[in-house]
Amino acid sequence: MKKLLLTFFLLALTSVGYSQVIDTVDHSIEAQQLIEKQQKEQQQLLEKQQKEQDKFLEQQQKEAAAAAKEQQKAEEAAAKQLAKEQKEAEKAEKRAIAEQKLIEKQQREARRAERRERIGRTWKRSFDPFAQLGCNAIFGDAPDLRFGTPAAFGMGILVHYPLAKHWDLDLGLNYRACFYLFSNGVNYDAAGDTLMPSVSANYVRERDRIFTQTIQLPILMSYVGEEGQQFFAGVKLGYNFINKFVHSSWDGSEWNKVSTDLKSRSVVNRYRVDLTIGTMEQWLVFAHGFELYYNLVPTFVGGDKKIHEFGIGIRL
Repeated sequence: MKKLLLTFFLLALTSVGYSQVIDTVDHSIEAQQLIEKQQKEQQQLLEKQQKEQDKFLEQQQKEAAAAAKEQQKAEEAAAKQLAKEQKEAEKAEKRAIAEQKLIEKQQREARRAERRERIGRTWKRSFDPFAQLGCNAIFGDAPDLRFGTPAAFGMGILVHYPLAKHWDLDLGLNYRACFYLFSNGVNYDAAGDTLMPSVSANYVRERDRIFTQTIQLPILMSYVGEEGQQFFAGVKLGYNFINKFVHSSWDGSEWNKVSTDLKSRSVVNRYRVDLTIGTMEQWLVFAHGFELYYNLVPTFVGGDKKIHEFGIGIRL
């Protein structure tokens, strides 16, 4: 009987413990489910908050992009307006400069017109063919090897610019071709680059001369009379760019000519400075008249005596 009671007691005690364990397990499961539910709800809440935050950030980015775009548009519009204003200002400045230049031009033209009216004439240009005949030395030097007669011709253009009522400044450009015809027999020694007395030959007639071509720059001051006749004085600066020695001989039937380029500047001076005085008068496109000239630069290089050319010229 005791064993039976003890068995029942143990079974009851075991049943109570098992019931307590089941209850504990059930409570644990419920607690775990509650925790999981809370975690899920919390996760859902966090996800919702994250979505709302992302949406808010996206909205802010859109608003910032829209604001930046509007600002860019405003800046571009301001830049266009500034460029337009600058362009208008440049146009206005150009117009002002053009108007100022026009005013200055009109003033200059008015002064010129007043000056022309006061002087009574305007600038002119003339084309001047000319011929000259001169001498390389005084007649007492006739025995000198270099004694002779220069004959020249040429063509020039001259611009006559009025300075005052009776005064003109004349500037121009001349081409001059000249033959220096020696009075005595002369030969050119190419080896020594010098002039030598010629050796007699069996020719009926001989001619020795130097041919030069010169560019001249006339600078003249003219007094203009009431009738338009001009009395001038000035200088003609020249440079001989071609110098040749020409020997011609006549054998009774024909002329034989030998031309030799002068090697250096040891025979003929390459430069000229002609002092000149004379008269001229305008007729159509010409300024005909007469002149006297004297070359300040010796015609020939070297020698015991400096020989200067002088002569008379006619303007055709």
